[in-house]
Amino acid sequence: MIEQFVSDMNFDRQLYAVIVRAPVPSGIISAVHLPLLPEGYAFYGAAQIPGQKTVEVFEHSIPLFAADEIEYKEQAVGILTGDNEATLEALRKDITIELAPIPEDSFEAGRTHTLFDYPIIAREDRTAGNIDSIFETAPSTVFSSLKIASQYAARSEPFSAVTVFREDGLDVYVPTQWPFHVRAAVAKATGLTEEAVVVHPTQTGETFNELLWFPSLLACQCAVAAVLQRNTVSLNLSAEESRAAAPKTPEMIIEHQSALSDTYSIDAMQISIIVNAGTCCPLIGNILKQMTAAALGPYTVPNYRIEVRASKTADGLIDILEGWGDYYISNALENHINKIIQDYNLSPAEWRTKNMPDDYSAVFSNLFELLTGKSDFICKYAAYNVFNRGKTDKRDGRWRGIGLAAGFQYSGCAANFTYTAELTLDVHNRLSIKAEPAEDDLKKVIRKLAAKKLEIAESDITFAGLTTADMNESGPATAGNTAGIVLPLIEQCLSDLQEQRFRNPLPISISRSTHTPQPDVSQLNTPHPDIPPPDTPQPDVSSAENETGKNSVPFIAKTPAACIIELELDTVCYEIQIRKVWFACHPGKIYEKKQILNYLRKNIAAALSRTAQEALPSAETGDTPLPYSEYRMILPNEMPPLSVDIPERGRSMSAFDSSVLNILPAAYLAALNQILLRVPARIDTLPIRREQLFKALTGKK
Repeated sequence: MIEQFVSDMNFDRQLYAVIVRAPVPSGIISAVHLPLLPEGYAFYGAAQIPGQKTVEVFEHSIPLFAADEIEYKEQAVGILTGDNEATLEALRKDITIELAPIPEDSFEAGRTHTLFDYPIIAREDRTAGNIDSIFETAPSTVFSSLKIASQYAARSEPFSAVTVFREDGLDVYVPTQWPFHVRAAVAKATGLTEEAVVVHPTQTGETFNELLWFPSLLACQCAVAAVLQRNTVSLNLSAEESRAAAPKTPEMIIEHQSALSDTYSIDAMQISIIVNAGTCCPLIGNILKQMTAAALGPYTVPNYRIEVRASKTADGLIDILEGWGDYYISNALENHINKIIQDYNLSPAEWRTKNMPDDYSAVFSNLFELLTGKSDFICKYAAYNVFNRGKTDKRDGRWRGIGLAAGFQYSGCAANFTYTAELTLDVHNRLSIKAEPAEDDLKKVIRKLAAKKLEIAESDITFAGLTTADMNESGPATAGNTAGIVLPLIEQCLSDLQEQRFRNPLPISISRSTHTPQPDVSQLNTPHPDIPPPDTPQPDVSSAENETGKNSVPFIAKTPAACIIELELDTVCYEIQIRKVWFACHPGKIYEKKQILNYLRKNIAAALSRTAQEALPSAETGDTPLPYSEYRMILPNEMPPLSVDIPERGRSMSAFDSSVLNILPAAYLAALNQILLRVPARIDTLPIRREQLFKALTGKK
């Protein structure tokens, strides 16, 4: 990876480019009317693409430029190139796209539609037992619904790409988590061989998983212009354009209904999920499978029905930026569990441990004991329950709430990929490591591990493979894959080097490869490898489905985690202040504890921001969004005190995914809804907006 943002790069005699985009979400392109272009300026559309006109992302084809039909707003229609950025922007404003309505498409007109009205493009169903009969005779039932809005991840730089033209090929500079997908896509779009395309991954900044495939689309658009112009082309989206055109997270509605026994355990559960997959969501099939597999979390639910649907809308490109769908279902499940606990005045920690398999219960019980002791959760929870029910207005003292959530952080990738690590020790005892992907934080851990194992200086350890020309071909660089796959691979290579170092002459090269695991769904509700599986009912999955791999889901591991959040309400301006966050988890083998703790703290900050701060609201009137400068994020001085613990274990449990998004929003919602005990309304949406809190407390609609 090049330690530089692509938007900071400049090359001699480079041209600039802007994307011409569709102003409406649908229509048939009749004509594109261009102003008089100055000498050296050019416009290229779908007809001028020299190679393949689409980018292949898993089983989906995404057009580089719209040829005839506009499928979503902000879809690229063409690319405009020239030597002056200001002139390009002025010319882009003068380009008009003549559109004719789609004759048979009257669906969008006339009335407001819900997600349930759109075509269903993917679905998953799983059942166990006859839940209908159980609901008919259940002493009590609890229903909850969590609506999760679409979000755009704030980035260190807007999306950018630079393509350097060579007579024998192209150099592509782009921030990406999957450089080999960029290489393959650019080669197909330009008609070049893959060997002629060299991808230089650049600084990504803080990232979720939004850099898996969208950079490939951007790089292809830029590369087409570079090949046709036979020149270097720089494409830099503005912050507003980046937000408008880049993939968003999906809007989603997740509903739970549980039939409870006389002892308030769950006898049966109905889970219904509808996902807005937009115009294109390349991983939607895999994501629905993983949501289904993670739907029950760590709880014992003997009878259930899980129904997951994805609707195709004109909302543009959709991607899963947090995890692979488990973020949504885990938070919705914990929100439902907290509603059961609140409705029947149960103990949050005690109820959870009683309703888990014994082996899960032991693991989570340790986490709860640690966190509740540090936070004084039991006393605070009981006190706030009493005080908040009696509060009437802002003169009744401080309004506080405390919430708990627990669950698994699922680690893995939604497709099957190969990863390779290659280590070479030369005659001077200098170690060269080629392991993709290897991020900066991971490199620090690898250096310390290698220096200790081989007893060499860290300064004698270097990383090879900065471009696709000298990298080992690999899958995407997701957090779960790098921590759970690359590190163990390198450790195996180091052990082999130790054994051969004094037996064979230097230099010695060791190479190991592995595929991402593809466990069957029916095994995903069993405990970790070092815990005997509990005797719990398994999903009703036929052997034929197992043989075809229909239900295989690539979870590398499941990390148990628990979180407590304490909130305080400012009753004057209806603002929530986070008093403190307590977090603990049981990860797998820890290579560098300090690095994991720092990573956890950083991810807690990101999770808090995306839960209640990070948003760009639309204007009250019209569809024009507010300026990007209005984008709100949690600031460093707003960060609450954090307590992060990683209890030591005798045996490793699983590979560790350092994201903590899977349960933190649910703990925040639990604390917030305890504050709202005196009002009938609940906050059941993510992200959380101040206006929602105002309406709940004042009873205004």
